[in-house]
Amino acid sequence: MTERTRSDTVDTPTLNTTLDRVDWAGRDGNQNQIETQSPAFANRDYFKTTTTRTMTDNVTPNFLKRIAAGEIINSPMDSNIVVETHPVPTSYHSQRYDIDQYGNKVGYSQYGTWVIRSEQLGTYLDPHGAGWDDELDTKIAQAVTQAHANASLAELQLPVVAAEAEKSVRSMTSIMGRLFKIVKAAKRLDVQYLKRQITKKELEDRWMELRYALRPLVYDAQGAMAAAVSTELHTHTRRTSRGFQAFSVSDSDSVYLPDNGDPRTIVRTAQCDVNIRAGVLSDVIVTGMNAWGMDQIVDSIWELIPFSFIVDWIINVGDTIASWTPNAGVRELASWVTIEHVTTQTNRMTSLNFSNPGAFANETYNWSGQFKSAKTVHKWRVVNPSLSILPSVKVNFSAAKLLDLVIIGKKRVSADLRI
Repeated sequence: MTERTRSDTVDTPTLNTTLDRVDWAGRDGNQNQIETQSPAFANRDYFKTTTTRTMTDNVTPNFLKRIAAGEIINSPMDSNIVVETHPVPTSYHSQRYDIDQYGNKVGYSQYGTWVIRSEQLGTYLDPHGAGWDDELDTKIAQAVTQAHANASLAELQLPVVAAEAEKSVRSMTSIMGRLFKIVKAAKRLDVQYLKRQITKKELEDRWMELRYALRPLVYDAQGAMAAAVSTELHTHTRRTSRGFQAFSVSDSDSVYLPDNGDPRTIVRTAQCDVNIRAGVLSDVIVTGMNAWGMDQIVDSIWELIPFSFIVDWIINVGDTIASWTPNAGVRELASWVTIEHVTTQTNRMTSLNFSNPGAFANETYNWSGQFKSAKTVHKWRVVNPSLSILPSVKVNFSAAKLLDLVIIGKKRVSADLRI
């Protein structure tokens, strides 16, 4: 394979500024206004946007033919697209004049549309604060770990189901018995009994029962059916397992630029959104052993440890164990991770309205609202990324999980927890 790099820059159609000028000249005690067309320098063309693209990848001879023949081609890539939006003409008015001995203005006024230079709006704000590189590396490692963990062919972890069978039977017996009593109470209109079923404690118990008794049984039933089908088909194919992570950072500030007597205030905003997609392509043979999770012994031991699921909400221990557990019938062919990094930056002038004695005794400007922006889409692919040995912090909380934690904490305090 040969590496190649391509780049191009495209400018949009130009925009035109217009600026008219009125000259004031004191003469014999009278004020004359002489309207003149704006000078040549006042009519300028400006590019509205500039798009720059750069792409570096590998050239693979006979790519389509080799892919069709089943060859795996997994190569790195780096793409960068920058779209810059330049300042555009906006309303502008300025005056520069002296007062002569007769009280008349001597000077000029300019009005129309004008555009500020991009460099006069300052430099862009970088949204990447301290620790950015570490956070990016951690998220990439988590996506890669997740992709490898998902390479397992297990539709059901039968060792876990077997170990928890007795507890599952007790839970279902309790649920069915309680349901039978509620139906009987409803038939005989036993309001007091029914009211006792909707106390705060009872509602908390029923919530936990739904989350950690009924819901796992439904998932196990679905997994058992899928495992039975997979075992029957005895599939031999290629399969891609995937992992995904995303995060965002942003920042903003306000800067004051004196700029040689033309002071202005610039509000700067910047945001970066990152999407990370990892994949593992494997040659797989589905058997009864791997479909029913009989090869996932270490994973099963972790699942059976009390409250291990809470640890997994904070640290990806389960994924890390699964990513390193050998999967029967799975042969890895290729792996990769693609990172998309979208940065949007905007600088907006909020004010340029001031008086500034200079060559003339009176000098004022009124000009605001100018802005420039840049959107950078940087996308790159890393082939065969290394797999992290140690787990990392990966906070994954939803409203339901937070409620679970509150109830579990209360029950632990009251020593009334039975999970």
